[in-house]
Amino acid sequence: MPDIKSSGATKEEALEKLIQLLERKPEIVTLEIEPPQTEATLEFLKNVRSLGFDQYAIIHY
Repeated sequence: MPDIKSSGATKEEALEKLIQLLERKPEIVTLEIEPPQTEATLEFLKNVRSLGFDQYAIIHY
């Protein structure tokens, strides 16, 4: 819950305003995120050449 502040001429007034704030229905916020470009990523990975490791490379590097 975010920080909520309230003020008033008296403590009672400030509390009443705070209660009114807390009784409000919360605002629902959604965020849509674009899915990753899977096809482009797969095509890129198909063209990546990797170096093979043999026993010698593992021992010495």
